[in-house]
Amino acid sequence: MISNLLSSNGGSGSWWILLILVAVLVIMYIISFVRRKKYNQQTVDMLESLKPGDKIKTYSGIYGTIVSIRETTDGKVVTIETGDEKHKSYTSIDSNAIYCIDKKEDIVYDTNGNIIEPASSTDPAETKENEDVKVEQTDAEVTEENKTESVENAEVVEQENAETEAKEPEKKKKSRKKNN
Repeated sequence: MISNLLSSNGGSGSWWILLILVAVLVIMYIISFVRRKKYNQQTVDMLESLKPGDKIKTYSGIYGTIVSIRETTDGKVVTIETGDEKHKSYTSIDSNAIYCIDKKEDIVYDTNGNIIEPASSTDPAETKENEDVKVEQTDAEVTEENKTESVENAEVVEQENAETEAKEPEKKKKSRKKNN
């Protein structure tokens, strides 16, 4: 088939097509190789940075916390703790079975169904990032937030005063009846 393609139209135009196809295949292979190499390097870096206390996820979908890491002739063996407070279990796995370090937090809803921001983590690096985000707010934004809070607080106080004033005449009437 390729020989028919090359022999038609004098063959000179077909060589260019074949050359372009080969070039595209080589470029696709190079891109694939570079991506795979980058992914492998990230995986190696992640596995080298593991330490007891890290929360992890395995390739099989098991979530756990690293209890210990020991070096063996076959590589690193990681002991993980899985389960909840009442039902804990321990499993030893090969370090290559670890997919990623788990950084997600539980979502908490209030009574209205709105998402409540998760509590700040105990990780100092994450706490520092949260502080940096707060610092990035401009003074104008902070002032605007304070004004909004002040207006809301004033409205609440006015409502409470109005309710109190409405109840006072009733109390006076009741006290007069008791005195009579």
